[in-house]
Amino acid sequence: MVLKILIGLFVAAATFFIICTPAGASTDYERAWQREMRSEVNEWRAAHGLHRVYRQDDLQLAACYWARRLRDRRVLRHGVLGERIARYGYGVGCRYWSAGEVLARSVGTPHRVLRAWLASSAHRYIISRKRWRDVGVAARLGATPDGLPAVYWVIDFGRRY
Repeated sequence: MVLKILIGLFVAAATFFIICTPAGASTDYERAWQREMRSEVNEWRAAHGLHRVYRQDDLQLAACYWARRLRDRRVLRHGVLGERIARYGYGVGCRYWSAGEVLARSVGTPHRVLRAWLASSAHRYIISRKRWRDVGVAARLGATPDGLPAVYWVIDFGRRY
């Protein structure tokens, strides 16, 4: 009974934020989740002897754009990452650049989402690449195809040379 009430409250809150938030804007919750996820990623990377990744505006814009598209279409799929981040100017003036991406649709905390990614060898490989220095993290509150509340996560990692 208590679980049903909590789910009902979460659905009501999710609906309110989806309806009341302009398509391109982040809510305070989403910005807080994004900061928390960036912190979680950096803590994990530091514990494994890897460089910290820093928020990079072009990657942040690309990640937010893709998270909005995934949320609005209620899908979870990778697009053409290179074209998307190049559209936002990442890599301009560089000899070359590299990038990687992880996606999730979840109701879990940033910590739980990161743990789920790290349990997958393909996602762990992307998160643990030594070359990454830049990052864009996006979280968008939305719904699954079945209408259940969910957060769409996109993390774009990059390095310019």
